[in-house]
Amino acid sequence: MDVIILQKFLVAIGIGALIGIEREREKKGHESIGSGFRSFILIALLGAISAFFTQVLDFPTTFFVIFGGLALLVAMSYYFFAKQGLYGVITELSTLITFLLGYLSLTEHSLVAIVLAAFIVILIESEKVAHKFIRSTSKDEWFDTLKFATIAFIVYPILPTNPIDPWGIVNLSEIWLLVVVISGVEFIGYFLMKTIGTRRGLFISGFLGGVVSSTAFTMSASEQSKQLPKLSHTLAFSTVLASLMMFLRVIILVWGISPALLGQLALGIIPIALAMLISGGVIAYPILFAKGKKGVSSARSEIGTTFTSPFHFGPALKMALLFSITKIIVEIATYLLGGSGVVYTSFIAGLVDVDAITYSISDLFNQDTIVPSVAVNGIIIATLMNTFFKMIVAKVQGTKELGNTILISFGSAIIVGICVLGYQVLF
Repeated sequence: MDVIILQKFLVAIGIGALIGIEREREKKGHESIGSGFRSFILIALLGAISAFFTQVLDFPTTFFVIFGGLALLVAMSYYFFAKQGLYGVITELSTLITFLLGYLSLTEHSLVAIVLAAFIVILIESEKVAHKFIRSTSKDEWFDTLKFATIAFIVYPILPTNPIDPWGIVNLSEIWLLVVVISGVEFIGYFLMKTIGTRRGLFISGFLGGVVSSTAFTMSASEQSKQLPKLSHTLAFSTVLASLMMFLRVIILVWGISPALLGQLALGIIPIALAMLISGGVIAYPILFAKGKKGVSSARSEIGTTFTSPFHFGPALKMALLFSITKIIVEIATYLLGGSGVVYTSFIAGLVDVDAITYSISDLFNQDTIVPSVAVNGIIIATLMNTFFKMIVAKVQGTKELGNTILISFGSAIIVGICVLGYQVLF
């Protein structure tokens, strides 16, 4: 018992030190209550001690007395510095929050205290960046942010989570979630491009989009390529990165559900992913990194000169409906196939969702319903069909440049995948 309590006291000390280091670095002559490194450690310890007295020793008024006294000292400190024209309250608020986190660290919610402490330090450290970002945000961008927040945090939560049709296929919540995901990928990508540069912003958004849904990112990138045609090759390579994340997601999912399949699956998926990366990189590299070529300087110019809005609801809704119609067709076909086999189901289900079929196949393998080779082939087929679907989307929805780049990159991956499947079937 004493060891656990001592560990929690160490957590409080760590929280105080973390916040104290940040405040010590920012201290510029404004030394209010608890402004130094050691002071914040002591304040966090004071919070932990008050929790110890309140909960362990059963003195319930201890917290209110100590916190009230500390709040009074902080208020007096603020008043003193305000009279001198120093009106910042960050250190004062940090002092009170550090005390409360110190108290929280001695409860069963110590992990919450650690996470909140890290968040507070990041929030305070990002002050200059946040101010610069807010000042550079236009009214249209702010209004678009409110529109995105509306569809994500107001409309989505109130939609029914159960299917609205007798067959259990049409789910408004799932359709709207796809609208949110597609809009969110474009929204985050826009501000990444604005903050850290067009190319790097798109590459990072490609990785992030692949974590959420590489299919949604492909749809979003295809639509953006029409608005930013000179960024088509950058968007294409970002789409390749998103699809590479799909392969990584599949490997992680199988590793978590059926580790016994991981080795054989990795031997099949890695060549496919490498073919996609190498072919896409070979095509995109001369255009992305060469100087003096037509269109490069324009592609590297400020994003605001060509793309003035981070939110486009219409295209996102259109793509979500297209995706949902495809999914309905897949559901019907899968139902009609019934028990026709994992391979046939993978051909159809993989078009719109790799994760679900990967989970189902891995679970069937765990139940000894299918042998390893069938499981691995089924998952590979699903990834190839999903890659094929994204290739068609890019070719139909995107610009010629994006479509051709994706066609070569994804087409190479599909050819290698077919060879891998053929080798596994024959040998």
